[in-house]
Amino acid sequence: MMHTVVTELCSGCDLCVPPCPVDCIDMLPASGEDAIWDRARADAARERFERRRSRQERERRERAERLAARALKAKEDPDAEKKRVIIQAAVERARARRQRT
Repeated sequence: MMHTVVTELCSGCDLCVPPCPVDCIDMLPASGEDAIWDRARADAARERFERRRSRQERERRERAERLAARALKAKEDPDAEKKRVIIQAAVERARARRQRT
């Protein structure tokens, strides 16, 4: 996958530098007009930040809800204890087999 740094949207945070697989991003000090953000550019960056934070919070909440629903479903399962015992026995057999080798 090819990645591109969009200079108009770059805030200079350097977060793109460490994950770059080919070390091709070089953060140069901004000078002149590039060094000064006008109000519109700052507001756009803040809005992107807030949307991202909101999306991450929504995803965390949805994940927690899915896990809670799964836990409730597992509790209501009449065979849940039987399944747990079978899984535990399989784990113990695997550990014993690993120790023998």
